[in-house]
Amino acid sequence: MNKDLIIYEIFPKCISEKKEGKLIDVINRLPYLSELGINTIWITPIFKSPQKDSGYDVSNYYKIDPIHGDEEILKVLIEKAHSLNIKIILDFVPNHTSNLHEWFIKSENKDLFYKDFYIWRDPRDGKEPNNWISKKNTGSVWEYSKKRKQYYLHLYSKEQPDLNWQNEGVRKEIYSAMGHWLDIGIDGFRLDVVNKLSKVNLDKDTDHAEIYYQNMPDTFEYIKEMREYFSKKYRRNIILIGQAEGIDFKLGEKYQENLDLVLEFANNHMGRGKNYRTLKSNFEEIIKVYLQWQQNQEYWPTLFWGSHDLPRAASRYMLDDDGENTGKIIGVFTLIGRGTPIIYNGDECGTLNCNFNSIEKYKDVRSQNIYNLRSQAENKNKVFSDIRAWSRDNARQLIDWENNLQVSKFYKSCIEIRKEYNDVISFGKLEYETCKDMIIYTIKKNDKYIKVTFNNSNKNKKIDLTNILLRTKNNDGENIASYEAIIEGNL
Repeated sequence: MNKDLIIYEIFPKCISEKKEGKLIDVINRLPYLSELGINTIWITPIFKSPQKDSGYDVSNYYKIDPIHGDEEILKVLIEKAHSLNIKIILDFVPNHTSNLHEWFIKSENKDLFYKDFYIWRDPRDGKEPNNWISKKNTGSVWEYSKKRKQYYLHLYSKEQPDLNWQNEGVRKEIYSAMGHWLDIGIDGFRLDVVNKLSKVNLDKDTDHAEIYYQNMPDTFEYIKEMREYFSKKYRRNIILIGQAEGIDFKLGEKYQENLDLVLEFANNHMGRGKNYRTLKSNFEEIIKVYLQWQQNQEYWPTLFWGSHDLPRAASRYMLDDDGENTGKIIGVFTLIGRGTPIIYNGDECGTLNCNFNSIEKYKDVRSQNIYNLRSQAENKNKVFSDIRAWSRDNARQLIDWENNLQVSKFYKSCIEIRKEYNDVISFGKLEYETCKDMIIYTIKKNDKYIKVTFNNSNKNKKIDLTNILLRTKNNDGENIASYEAIIEGNL
């Protein structure tokens, strides 16, 4: 496993205002990312799509959507990135397609080869095959096809029918499509919701449908098959990163048998209830969970506080009404830890939530669905407040690169420190302690160490400090300021 990766997630809409050819502006950002210290870029879906869900509804795995560009532009991006020693990872959606995909259209028409490419079931007593409700689309996971006179399964929106991974033909087609992009030079994939590939007990009712489609035994076999397929075909390491929310340490270890990295979301979903309900949460408790994942020596976690599915970290964890300092603290926790850091585009600029003033301005399909459902029985102002806090639109706006240059400089310094201490971070052991609003964690390897101290209070505190490498506030004294993080180290 390559523990040197410093990943930068790009949601092209955040980078470019272009109506076509957004990848051109990604190319133009490469010198900036190289200067920042990034060595790997993950780009969210760029394949042909009707864009019902920001490209996570793919209608052709072999074509790039014109809003992003074309294959020739991607080749230029790969060539220029590689010249700067930056790897390119593409987001790939193996669980479902768009309902406009040729496969689905042929399956709906009962084409012999594609007939079982999706999960079809007869009605039960004239209704859905079971009572499963999707956590994501707030309604039934089934949609009726008048053409086929059957229901098809969709864990997400009705425009995103789930593929039938039990069908060997599906798996071969998926591997073939992935191979096309590997052949032109990309370095790997981020696999969307890869822990949901297998579905079982479709004839059973349950109020907790995820027990029949998350982390099923066959899913691990499919991922193993995928890894073996690419290991045999290519004589280079293919990076595979899997999104697998709702897992524990043991499942994480099992996924990492065939995945390089796993996106587990353990700390990121704390404080968020069903349908974007805001729950009471404690920043200190969130950090504890984050650190516990890093203590497991048998597992190499991902370190991230932002993504295209999450609100802006600097807004969510706003400390002492200081967006700049909060942005820097998020940088410390992202980059100085035992695991692979993933920076979401714009977080290094201290970007905040969009905070639109009306529900009409929110375009995210999930936000709209949740608002329409909850506002039928709840106070609309409270529902809208939750949407503003949690909507994915918060992370999907154009970035103001000049927003906070101090945060950007701080991120660069953190990356430099991480690279300098990479051996300690990669092979050391993490220990942490909490006391009186203080969080202290240290990664040690023999007599070498890197240490982070965070004051989670509104009062300055006197502590012993040695070998200070970086601090989030301009404080030269021995005190640690309120809501300050300090990095110490010794090589």
